[in-house]
Amino acid sequence: MNSTKNPKIIDPDSFHNEEIAYWIGVFQSDGYFKKQYVKSKQRIRYYISFTLSDKSLPMIHKFQEISVKYFNRKGCFFSYNSKEDFFQHQYRFGCNEFISLFEVLDLLHKNPPIPPNWVITRKSFFGAYLAGIIDGDGDVRISRSQYPQCKIRISGSKKPDVLIIELKKFLKCGVNSHYRKKINKIKDRVFFSGGQITEFYVSKKNVSFLIEYVLPYINLKYKKEKIIEYINAKGGARDLNSDRKISAIKTHSLSC
Repeated sequence: MNSTKNPKIIDPDSFHNEEIAYWIGVFQSDGYFKKQYVKSKQRIRYYISFTLSDKSLPMIHKFQEISVKYFNRKGCFFSYNSKEDFFQHQYRFGCNEFISLFEVLDLLHKNPPIPPNWVITRKSFFGAYLAGIIDGDGDVRISRSQYPQCKIRISGSKKPDVLIIELKKFLKCGVNSHYRKKINKIKDRVFFSGGQITEFYVSKKNVSFLIEYVLPYINLKYKKEKIIEYINAKGGARDLNSDRKISAIKTHSLSC
């Protein structure tokens, strides 16, 4: 698809694809929408912004690549040391002229993330969107050494009721969501925080969907490889190290 010059005359349906679905998942999980009044120019500016660590750079580079392809906007990066002395990256994407398009695409839901209606019309759309959510706010955990289980967790500040419904529908498995408190320590400062944890297990019920519709779109290698290693260890599929879709899948040895 060519870069968008004038989104006002573009058919929104032409943005209904896996790349935009992933882009929305990344934004809804790890980005934030900012409205800023520029006093010197007496006008309002709109931004999509991210604050990132080094390990999330492959995700934001993919986000930037999609932004250039569909919105003709590269955005800008700058790096700095936070007040806690962590090295961080800031990415900002100016989007004044895209606000009406974003509303039509139904992507501005943030807290909690809500998949747009068009995303839930096709498995490949939802799979790519879920990959963006996992890249942004997900983590992959392997528990139990004797009988390993692979758990995919999505963190947020509020319970994602709509996302849970769609996870159950597409992955055909149980989904658990609970509020969790934890103790954080930054240098000499100790504080409590909390958040909503939504999780599901990789199992024979959903491995086919994950292989075909989610794994090809995950851009954070350390998350993707942990899922692949678990499935391979369970004899779940062949040739998982490629990014193409897998057709031959063995699921009988995966735990429920």
